[in-house]
Amino acid sequence: MEKRMLMISVPLGKAERVVQLANQAGASGATILHTREALAEPKSFQLEPQRDLVLIVTNLEFQKSIEESIRGGFEQAIKIYCVPIFDSVGLEHGGKTISE
Repeated sequence: MEKRMLMISVPLGKAERVVQLANQAGASGATILHTREALAEPKSFQLEPQRDLVLIVTNLEFQKSIEESIRGGFEQAIKIYCVPIFDSVGLEHGGKTISE
């Protein structure tokens, strides 16, 4: 089973909407991280925008539908990154440990 991790960066407070849209498209859960952007060149005074980062592990077959559902649910551009998962330990779905 080929797995992917979607990483969705959204403005602070929008993560629950991302999870809701992803679940409607076949995702079975997510992890939400509270983050802040770091600028390459620090300035004397700056406010670092806070964001939410949503992590979703999914099968390859659901990846595109989840991405489309999330993009369709927001008017502004949403950053979605996708990385392959080559190995995982202890990943569970529906109370069962997922193994290759």
